[in-house]
Amino acid sequence: MVIPGLVLLASALALQDPGTEAWDGFAEPFRTVEVAAAEPGLLRDSPLSEGAKVIKGQVIAQLDNELLDSSLAMAKARREASGRIKAAEAEWMLRKDRLKRFEELHQKGNASTDELSRARADEQIAAGNHLSLKEEQEIAGLECERIQQQIARRQVRSPIDGFIIQLHYEPGEYVSLAAPSVAKVIQINPLRVVLYVPAKSVGLLSPGVKLPVKFPDLPSVTGEVEYIAPVADAQSGTVKVHLTVTNPQNTLRSGSRCSVTLPNSLKN
Repeated sequence: MVIPGLVLLASALALQDPGTEAWDGFAEPFRTVEVAAAEPGLLRDSPLSEGAKVIKGQVIAQLDNELLDSSLAMAKARREASGRIKAAEAEWMLRKDRLKRFEELHQKGNASTDELSRARADEQIAAGNHLSLKEEQEIAGLECERIQQQIARRQVRSPIDGFIIQLHYEPGEYVSLAAPSVAKVIQINPLRVVLYVPAKSVGLLSPGVKLPVKFPDLPSVTGEVEYIAPVADAQSGTVKVHLTVTNPQNTLRSGSRCSVTLPNSLKN
């Protein structure tokens, strides 16, 4: 006696490619970064909103730096001030000319050794004053650079290309050392696909191997093996594998389910 249901099941199995093996997986961001402020402070501005696309180095938030701006203005004024240096230089030139005259007079016997020594000391003092003011100006320049670096540290910038998925502070709130993260940024190009491959099949894979990946309602794309876990899960008998999938148009969403097929060519 032939049972119709068993005939249909046998027919369906006969139509399947016995060499085809597929595994379910899901997509996740390639990178997830909690972007932290380098130092505490009042959040002055957050020009971007959640969901905004960012590029590496783009400012996500700005901490208040009013006091640093004032300090920078003062340091710049000291660096650019030239009045005292010009006066010291004029005094130095005057003392140099005076010393030269005393040296000529001393050679002719018209100036004493004490007068020459005093003129030489005056010239050295004038030269030292001029040098001291030049050094103060250089120090003011270094102070400008230091303050500018401090101001830059109070700009919170994205370390990657990606999207802001969460902002932890609003303008006017205080960013503390205990909770320095200002925003969460994810990178989804490339996208990472996570799947669990049976231990008996994982030996067919290696980093760099390309596999077809199918997302619902989208054409098949190519994923490249990025990582194979060195240990298997004892309960499920599977090994965790990561693939990377290029996603330049951001059409593939993180969190989506997908399936990965093992080509027959890898089994041969």
